[in-house]
Amino acid sequence: MVEKEIDSLCSQYGLKPTNLSDLTLKVNFPDPDMEHGFSAEENSFYLSLYQELNAASSPPGEGYSSAYIQLVLDPEKVSSEYLADFF
Repeated sequence: MVEKEIDSLCSQYGLKPTNLSDLTLKVNFPDPDMEHGFSAEENSFYLSLYQELNAASSPPGEGYSSAYIQLVLDPEKVSSEYLADFF
């Protein structure tokens, strides 16, 4: 059902479905030894592991880093701000 809706929207706007893995250069899990959980990486996207939290293009606030993974995105394919808004 969802796939049909995605295909319909892509066709309507002249887009093609893309896997998130095709846009990602590296995946980082939070490091409890780091103050904010992640190293600063350009064009990073923070994907929540919980449905209640939003995706973001900036590091999560203090105490929330363990609820996210950091995806370092290929800047030639997508910007982190665009992807965060999309999610």
